[in-house]
Amino acid sequence: MAYYFPPPRMFLRVGSQDRRTRYLTNWLACRSAWIARISISNPSPAMGRSWRDFLNNIPANLSTDTYSSTLMKDATDFFGPDFTAIHRADLGQVVSFRGMSLRFDSLKDINNATLRKILWDLYKHNFHCKLVTLDKCVVPHLWLSEQSTRLEEVLQIFPGGAGHSMSAVPFPMRNKGLASSEPTEKRAYVEKLRHVMSSWPGFPQDLADPLLPYTSSPHVWAIKKKLAVFYCQTFFDYFGRPPMLPHQIPAAPRVIYNSATGQ
Repeated sequence: MAYYFPPPRMFLRVGSQDRRTRYLTNWLACRSAWIARISISNPSPAMGRSWRDFLNNIPANLSTDTYSSTLMKDATDFFGPDFTAIHRADLGQVVSFRGMSLRFDSLKDINNATLRKILWDLYKHNFHCKLVTLDKCVVPHLWLSEQSTRLEEVLQIFPGGAGHSMSAVPFPMRNKGLASSEPTEKRAYVEKLRHVMSSWPGFPQDLADPLLPYTSSPHVWAIKKKLAVFYCQTFFDYFGRPPMLPHQIPAAPRVIYNSATGQ
């Protein structure tokens, strides 16, 4: 399976903490540049193996042997020349991730709360890219014209509408868009998703009616669930595997005992 962003499981199913640290270091070093590249060009997704090979290389591990040279050439060809610069990075430098400043040399001790935020970000971006890709596969005729507004219609499903251009936006304090718990906001984004998917072959007839402003919250939830089922089935039909879905923002850790106050 090919991915536009590293699959989150790469950062969980690792053989050692050192390897996860390498993955995190290299991904955070190139994240902003990669998002910028996707926003202005149309690169092909990379297989999971390619992401692992690329993110598993750090300055100390690079050599002049044939394998390393070939690996770096392949990485440069796919990711672009800007990404070879991360292999010359000073690992003591600070990288910005959604309003947080993270030191590369501290990633080996990354806390669970920060790791969850990085994984949430990867799920979000992968879902955005795969939804666009699936729409191009399902209704390719809607993308053919140079005057087509299909991309804008799809991007409107996501808060901000800009898709990948918000790499420096601070981490959200609440769930937004499709995941919002605010009824009016949720209805608006579920309707945008319903509108885009309504042109897909096999779209359920019981979802044909638009969600109006007075639609009740329980009905919006029911429609969202049916859309999710249809999306997952359609994705499987075209790609032969379940889709990667967005997650709600990680809940803040609860303090159950304060050692300073004894409470």
